Amino acid sequence: MTAAINYIHTRTLVENSRSVAESQELMVQLEGLLSNITDAETGQRGFLLTLDESYLDPYESSASLVHSDLRKLEELLHENETPLGRLPDLNRAVQAKLDELRETIDLAKDGDREAALVIVQSDVGKRLMDEIRTILGSMQETEAEDVRKRLLETEQSFQSAVASAVLSTLVGVALLGFVFYLALRNIRQEQAATAEMTAQRELYLTTLASIGDAVISTNAEGDVVFLNTVAESLTGWTTADASGRPLTEVFRIINETTRATVENPALRAIREGVIVGLANHTLLITRDGQEVAIDDSAAPIRDDAGEVIGSVLVFRDISSHKFSVRRLEASEARMRSMLNSALDGIISIDHRGNVIEFNKSAEKMFGYTRDEVLGNEMANFIVPPSLRGRHRDGLERYLKTGVGPVLDQRLELTAVRRDGEEFPVEISITRIETVGPPLFTGYVRDITQTKFAEQQRQESERRFRMLVEQIQDYAIFMMDPEGRATSWNVGVRRLLGYEEDEFIGLRVFKAAFTPEDLETGIDEAELRQAATEGRGGDDRWKLRKDGSRFWASGITTALHDEDGNLLGFMKVMRDQTDRKRLEDELRKIAADLSEADRRKTEFLATLGHELRNPLAPIRTGLEVMKLARDEPETIEEVRLTMERQTHQMMRLIDDLLDVSRITRGKLELRRSMVLVGDVVGSAVEAARPFVNDAQHELTVELPEEPIEMYGDPHRLAQVFSNLLNNAAKYTPVGGHIWLTVRRLDDDVVISVRDNGLGIPAEMQESIFEMFTQIDRPHEFGHTGLGIGLTLVKRLIALHGGTIEVKSDGPDHGSEFTVRLPVMTESAATSVLLEDPPSGNPPLKVLVVDDNEAAASMLSMVVSMLGNEVRIAHDGSQAVQVASQFRPEVILMDLGMPNMNGFEAAREIRKQEWGKTMVLAALTGWGQDEDRRRSREAGFDHHFVKPAEPAELQRLFAAVSRN
Repeated sequence: MTAAINYIHTRTLVENSRSVAESQELMVQLEGLLSNITDAETGQRGFLLTLDESYLDPYESSASLVHSDLRKLEELLHENETPLGRLPDLNRAVQAKLDELRETIDLAKDGDREAALVIVQSDVGKRLMDEIRTILGSMQETEAEDVRKRLLETEQSFQSAVASAVLSTLVGVALLGFVFYLALRNIRQEQAATAEMTAQRELYLTTLASIGDAVISTNAEGDVVFLNTVAESLTGWTTADASGRPLTEVFRIINETTRATVENPALRAIREGVIVGLANHTLLITRDGQEVAIDDSAAPIRDDAGEVIGSVLVFRDISSHKFSVRRLEASEARMRSMLNSALDGIISIDHRGNVIEFNKSAEKMFGYTRDEVLGNEMANFIVPPSLRGRHRDGLERYLKTGVGPVLDQRLELTAVRRDGEEFPVEISITRIETVGPPLFTGYVRDITQTKFAEQQRQESERRFRMLVEQIQDYAIFMMDPEGRATSWNVGVRRLLGYEEDEFIGLRVFKAAFTPEDLETGIDEAELRQAATEGRGGDDRWKLRKDGSRFWASGITTALHDEDGNLLGFMKVMRDQTDRKRLEDELRKIAADLSEADRRKTEFLATLGHELRNPLAPIRTGLEVMKLARDEPETIEEVRLTMERQTHQMMRLIDDLLDVSRITRGKLELRRSMVLVGDVVGSAVEAARPFVNDAQHELTVELPEEPIEMYGDPHRLAQVFSNLLNNAAKYTPVGGHIWLTVRRLDDDVVISVRDNGLGIPAEMQESIFEMFTQIDRPHEFGHTGLGIGLTLVKRLIALHGGTIEVKSDGPDHGSEFTVRLPVMTESAATSVLLEDPPSGNPPLKVLVVDDNEAAASMLSMVVSMLGNEVRIAHDGSQAVQVASQFRPEVILMDLGMPNMNGFEAAREIRKQEWGKTMVLAALTGWGQDEDRRRSREAGFDHHFVKPAEPAELQRLFAAVSRN
């Protein structure tokens, strides 16, 4: 009987040992399946980003292994009904994931990478991976539960076998020894499985602890099982204290408005078996009774059979966010109800800048008492030394001109405290309307904490989105306390270029940080920050193995044991180079658009001002003429005034119409052989009233020999009168203006020089652009419309000439030099064409510019000149379009992304079909070095933006003739 019992127990031990081994093999197979799917996705991502087909090798290899893994799982599960029931769902999800990967690869191979990236950026792939991980996790949990049951049965069988062995014979003793051997082997296997499960659990807990949000898990009854560190911090409960307690006791939530108890989302997730979305206006009551504004969500946890066995609750503190929103709303309400919004500190000054009021909040903010600052200059106390000169100049300018751009505005400036600390403030300055000299009041608020909180909030949200939405794109690895790598994932290969055997043991920060960061010790500072504060982050340039740089964002998290000893670090890193470049480009585009809008606004305001100036005396003159019917002298004086003002208005309108005609290619030149001296005389006569009004001395130097040229005398006189008027406008009263004419080879050179305000160096490139004007004191009179020099440049271009400006800077005067060709009438007739040549067949023209608006406008002009047009927006696209379109002329910008104009020209010239094309560089770069580079790259012509219609006409005519 005893032997039979021992046999039964022995058989149980053997079967349990076999089952435990099979479970371990199954769990290893499940891990291998997930790893192969992840590697397949990594190969797909690499191919889509680079179109390098070498990335398809790991994809194809991993995809084939996935199918063999599924067959192996089916063999291992043929007698295990519970996990076997999940196998169809797993097969479906895995096949759907492989189909999604293959679809995107096929699209990219067919040339439609944009469509493939749209699929990648959607949540389809992520949702499938989440479903696969959920199924695999459920199957692993089922096997782990089976292992625990086998361990319990083994222990019971072993105890029964020992008890029966005492009464058995020597044969039983021998059998017991065999049973003991089997049990001991089984226990060791169980201990190994338990150790592996413990390690996985530790990794799981470490991951949860590293998540920025709070996490609480429960069982099916709604009792607390686990809290991560963030949840412990927010609720005030530790996992030890909360374990086993009802979730409603640990996680107490109420409605922010009604104060009514809110249904717990985790309990609803258990009850209904669905994911419960974010709740609004929810307050968490902490263990010590404090209230914290949160948003939360919950999801059910299911076993292999699909039964709900618990829930997981995720929430975060949004108090700072809600506080910022509410304060912004309150600030906007105050702005609507009051013209001037009072802030924390109130400071009033007189017209000399001396303090006449300094309230308590200002005392606290700046560290001075009211008695210390009253009667003293404010700038010496609260304005940083580097800004005091600008403050005093601005006050002096306002007292002289009444122009105060900082008045009635909310500004962010820098202030200084008594101890010398500089800090950001928000300030609103208003003028106090009083009899006598003006007084000013400033409302000041210290925004140090606000700016810091906003920066922290934005950084936190950015990292959270990055971690949750793009986890598959991260390089994640572990380091020991010295910063040496102890683990590796495929993201390390993609981001840093290291294989696993190269990476393990490498001091990663020393290898990946740039030399300039290593020199300042940023790598060591990040590890120290993570060790002392729990985490450290950085957004900066990093180095790959091959020395190339990429913009990386990452988080370093410290790992500690139960006693608080530092075990090492976990680093999460992602390549954000494309986003960094895109942000830089967007900032540049936004600045360009803002500048264009500012110029348009200034032009419209100036236009209204300039048109009203002559209207006012005309309107007044009409009234005077009504009242002075019998006073001929008065009427004649009024008539002359009205005539001058009418001519001024006509000149403004004519300039506007001329610019419009030139822009649309409608301006016609009436050319004839003219003497340059006659043109200059007409210009001087037209500008003489402006020169005399400003009491300027005008010196005109003409050569002894008359110079004859072919041109429109009216338009040429308009050019030089505009230049003289411009010089008079920007030269102080009593200044000097020189107009000089000389012959230089086949050209006539006319220069207009003055000793006036001069032109800043940064504006000398843009001075000929539409609506561009130089700031000048208002006492100089009207400012004009900012179109005169634009009109001058375009009229000169229509005559085949050029204009240049030279100035040594403010208060050093300026000189405009015009260079025009001297031609006979017959030569001019054959070269200078007013209209597109008739009878020429239309040309095929390719316009290339990364600025879509500029490319569109230029293509319209080219098309209106009777040509067939195509457009490309970068160099590589230009090569592709040219190979198909085969244009006779290519107008191409030089500075473009992907492939610039120089590279594109060289690539086109390499092709047989591109050797005879006419390439014209159309760019904002017009220096001699730029022209040399374009010529070396294969360009036939070099035009400086904006493209003049006359230049394009001559180019197309020459190509048609050839």
